[in-house]
Amino acid sequence: MTIVVFDIGKVLVPEGDRVPRLVNFITECGLPVDTEALMNAYWAHRDAYDLGMSDEEYWPKVLLDAGLAPTEIEHVDSAALGALDGERNSATTSETADFLAELHAAEVPVALLSNAPHSMARAVKTSPWAQEIAVQVFSSEVGVAKPSQEIFRIAEREIETSFGPHKREDVVFFDDRPVNIEGAQAFGWQGQLWEGVGPARTVLADVLT
Repeated sequence: MTIVVFDIGKVLVPEGDRVPRLVNFITECGLPVDTEALMNAYWAHRDAYDLGMSDEEYWPKVLLDAGLAPTEIEHVDSAALGALDGERNSATTSETADFLAELHAAEVPVALLSNAPHSMARAVKTSPWAQEIAVQVFSSEVGVAKPSQEIFRIAEREIETSFGPHKREDVVFFDDRPVNIEGAQAFGWQGQLWEGVGPARTVLADVLT
């Protein structure tokens, strides 16, 4: 039995216009911010955010590091900013939706394994595209992130609960980051670099025919 596990950001969900929308939100609060400075600060604290740091703690750190003053960030709604950031995970492309439907029709077990903060996890759980995916593991909810072997063990337990016992070599894992693929391979999964729906179909040709 082949089981397919997907990362989410830049895999099932495109980057889209998330960054400009974040910048616009902040500037509409009357706080001009440099895009590069914002994203540098965003990624500097993202690991902790992925591990469960709240919006109320994360976004002030980001905004301060992006050059805003403590008195200025008081005007920013951190929860709303987090929800806006998480919205990127609420929709996928029609091509990807068709691909997931194809896997479902072929009765291929599908799971999600994502380094994602609570805001992004919530967006996935309430999104139409993820409703038929029984196993969804998010770093913010389990307190550990890829490429740690522990998160793969957690995912394995969830997969066995939903789909039954399986061999690790029967799990195909798609991610956009080589370090996470290497982590999956060290765990015994088939790690595959995500290069789009077409190449993924080729990898999974045997289970889709």
